[in-house]
Amino acid sequence: HGPSTVVLESYGDNYHKAQPLGFAIVNDRGHYFIPYELIYQSIDLQIYLSDPKQEKSVHDAKQMSVILQKDGFSIEGVSFDLLLAAYLLNPNNTKEDFRVIVSSFGYDDVPYIEEVYGKGKKKKNPEKQVYQSYAIKKAIAISNLQSELTEKLKENNQWELFSEIELPLAFVLSDMEQAGLKIDLPRLNEMDESLQKRIDKLTQEIHE
Repeated sequence: HGPSTVVLESYGDNYHKAQPLGFAIVNDRGHYFIPYELIYQSIDLQIYLSDPKQEKSVHDAKQMSVILQKDGFSIEGVSFDLLLAAYLLNPNNTKEDFRVIVSSFGYDDVPYIEEVYGKGKKKKNPEKQVYQSYAIKKAIAISNLQSELTEKLKENNQWELFSEIELPLAFVLSDMEQAGLKIDLPRLNEMDESLQKRIDKLTQEIHE
């Protein structure tokens, strides 16, 4: 089958702690939403996601990879990442609201994240159909913008940078974020003590 766009919708600002809600999948056969818990029951879904031969366009490969890895799954075959492409074309496009990023390319048919999840104290996980529709709209947006952004990257001589460096790097960073770093706690505490002494001494000198 042809390539698909896959969006992993999750609830929570920090994707390391976010609650995964499900997958929006958009391809030439239609628009689908698969609740996340089905990944535990569906070997087909696991195989599809981890198949390097099945081309997939996504919103944020690193985030998706971290969420899946945490549960023992993987995503491969990613050939397009909207967030990375948008960032290379305009470094102001970092982790902003999805709607803000696609609007910068003239695409508006997707709500702002606050319209879906609320903000501040009113923030909550909405009804299923609300986040499902949002995830599908994001997947449609990626499908619609992919060829335009690909062309722009090629015109800017950035396609190799995108496909050969940035995209593979996203998965390296995902592994690093999952693994973390070992820290020498006794040494860290020593540094803490010596810095505190210097701060105390400087504070005393300032008062004097």
